[in-house]
Amino acid sequence: MKTPYELFADEGILKSGWASFVQPLVDECKEKGYQITQIKEKFGTLRFYGAFPDEFYEKIEEAGKKSANTCYKCGKPGKTYFIHWFLTLCPEHAEKQYGAERIADYEIDKNEVDL
Repeated sequence: MKTPYELFADEGILKSGWASFVQPLVDECKEKGYQITQIKEKFGTLRFYGAFPDEFYEKIEEAGKKSANTCYKCGKPGKTYFIHWFLTLCPEHAEKQYGAERIADYEIDKNEVDL
C-alpha cells in the first residue's frame, strides 16, 4: 500500500511547474511527520491541506501566492485564465490552451475576483 507521500508524488501536482515549491513542502512534512490530507490546484492556485503547526501554514501561504503567478505546466511566470475552470499558465501554454487570438478573453483580473 502506498503512503500519502507516494500517492501525491504520482499525481500531477508534483510533476507540474509548481513542483519546485511544492516538493520542499512535501519533503518537510515527511521529515517532520506532518500529515498531508490533500494537495491540489483550485481556482488556479495551490491548495495544501493537513495537520500542521502554525509556522508551516506560513510556508503554505507563500507557496500558494507563488502558484498564482507561476505556470502550472512549466513553472514560468504566468497569469490566471478562466474557461470552464481557473488555470494559471504562461503565455505559451495559454496560447496552446485557448488559442492566441482568444487569450485576452480568458485572462482574469485577480483584483476583481475573490478567489
